Amino acid sequence: MTAILKLQSNYGLNTVLVQSFIDRKSTQLVYYINAYWHDHLPYKEFENFMWDTLEEWAQVEHKNTQ
Repeated sequence: MTAILKLQSNYGLNTVLVQSFIDRKSTQLVYYINAYWHDHLPYKEFENFMWDTLEEWAQVEHKNTQ
């Protein structure tokens, strides 16, 4: 079973594989955490990234296909 996401954007619907979304966001999360831990990123910017990610995830329509 492959889960598919339909992500709303200003340009219409984009179909994204769940794993692709997670891979992209996890890579960004590692970057943001590393920068924050090394005092290269203010907490507010890290917090904004997290809220943006949650908002993007909330816009995702999940469909399971076989």
